[in-house]
Amino acid sequence: GFCSHVAVEFGNVNGTGPVQPNLDDILCVLFGFADPLTCPNSNIVPCVDGANITNLDDILAVLGAFSGIDPCGCDP
Repeated sequence: GFCSHVAVEFGNVNGTGPVQPNLDDILCVLFGFADPLTCPNSNIVPCVDGANITNLDDILAVLGAFSGIDPCGCDP
């Protein structure tokens, strides 16, 4: 797999704070689901067909990254 934003490959979608995803990243991707302009890096799982927008797969990826799972198979 691969990620669309190398800098946020482990779920740090808001680009602030620690490299590891935190609560702010979870909130960012949830808000990005409603309005992509509020969290432009939230589309981190392009491996899924039709994933040109923030969707449920991206939300699950950030939640998985929060628990320590690489969201889309990227090499560190």
